[in-house]
Amino acid sequence: MNALRLFPFVLIALAACQKDDEGDAMPSGGNGSGSVSVWTPEMQFTQNGQQSILSAADWTFASASTAQHYTSPDYCHALQEAVITNSDVPTEQWRIGFIGAFVNMNGVDPTPVQLGSMAYLNSYFYGRFLWNQTAGSYSVSEGVRIEYIDQNGVHWSTDRMSTPPSANFAVTEAVSTGNATGTLRQMKVTFKASLRNDNGDTFSVQDGAFTGPIVFL
Repeated sequence: MNALRLFPFVLIALAACQKDDEGDAMPSGGNGSGSVSVWTPEMQFTQNGQQSILSAADWTFASASTAQHYTSPDYCHALQEAVITNSDVPTEQWRIGFIGAFVNMNGVDPTPVQLGSMAYLNSYFYGRFLWNQTAGSYSVSEGVRIEYIDQNGVHWSTDRMSTPPSANFAVTEAVSTGNATGTLRQMKVTFKASLRNDNGDTFSVQDGAFTGPIVFL
């Protein structure tokens, strides 16, 4: 696989759990709504011995929202992601996401406080939030996921591995923006991961670090 290019950054938060009656795959983006900058956003990682650094000077940060998913009337999985998009080739993206499980919801959507509890200072296991075209439903489990979509539209992700990578993802710092809605907090994350496409090809990233906003609407 060729070295990954660096591109503009968009942040997505999945705002309200809704039943997925249409059977569509997970949305790939949303409309930007702005964010408050507390820390200088940045992402870096090493692939094949080459370090890539994504700086605020070269990337655009925004917040957006789209639908979440009920696996049953009372059991909701919520996915909140940082989505990094190539401004010249919008099909190319990086995604860093948190998957939360909420039970006994009785049809009520998770509150901002509940959504905020998904990302806290801790180490995480890699989970799943992956559309299964054959089954016509999502394969979901609590944790985190990382996904890369290349310029040809091929999806590579941690939850496409037959066994998701072992825990190597940690939130090391978090800070409030002081907002009541929109961008509520920013976080600092470290990670290491292997990603797979549907053909079974894989690649790995090491020494990953991300600083940027999380949106809980």
